[in-house]
Amino acid sequence: MLNAIAAIHGKGIPPFSPLDLPNLKAWYDAADTATITTGTGGVATWADKSGNSYNLTQGDTTKRPATGTRTLNSKNVIDFDGTNDILTASSAANWAFLNNSGGSTAFYVLMQDSASTSQGYADTGGFTSANVDYELYREPTTTYFWHRVGNAVGGAGPVENGTNNAISAANHYFYVISDPANGTAANRSIPHLDGTALNKNNSRTTTPSSSNPAYPLSIGGRQDDSGYAFNGAFAEIIFVSGIASAGNITSTINYLKTKWGLS
Repeated sequence: MLNAIAAIHGKGIPPFSPLDLPNLKAWYDAADTATITTGTGGVATWADKSGNSYNLTQGDTTKRPATGTRTLNSKNVIDFDGTNDILTASSAANWAFLNNSGGSTAFYVLMQDSASTSQGYADTGGFTSANVDYELYREPTTTYFWHRVGNAVGGAGPVENGTNNAISAANHYFYVISDPANGTAANRSIPHLDGTALNKNNSRTTTPSSSNPAYPLSIGGRQDDSGYAFNGAFAEIIFVSGIASAGNITSTINYLKTKWGLS
């Protein structure tokens, strides 16, 4: 019906945009260089395109990632040096949706340059087990793609899922559903990497926290500077509050794969 109506009016169906996602919280798109402000040392601000203004910034010129130096599918990406580059949002309260009972869905496209060190992708707790937080990172000793949600109760948060799946030195797209109040423990963390469902081995059933996380969101490392620096480049990151529908997940993944030339 929509196609027929569009044909009558001589217009095609508009392409999918992350702005079509219900409960979109934040959207970072390195291909849109107008959202990137540079200063001494590299990226000073990576602006949020969701309309919420959850911008990522870095005031320390020695910790700014680079832009305009690399591409993926001929589109700009933001390059992190694997030493201390990190971008951080403001206001921890804006990111409580990542750890509260409502859950979240997050999408990432990145270029992983090294698989030999612990590396953080997204974090609101400093990778400290006693903090209220959301963590997504990889561990080289176990080759784990690791997803954790903490609630500051003795470090025993409602989600700790090490997937036993390596995220290698390559280009990747993935999404993670975080559902810390799900009655089935294994379904509290549902990750997919490059179109493949990863293991769901969470066994925790602790009640999720409704408190604000310890820190605002950081991308590319740990906020206390003690390791987990990301070595690679981020192309696009999308955060949705709540559990995205299967249709919206498919639309988002197809959009990201097409845009960034991934299979």
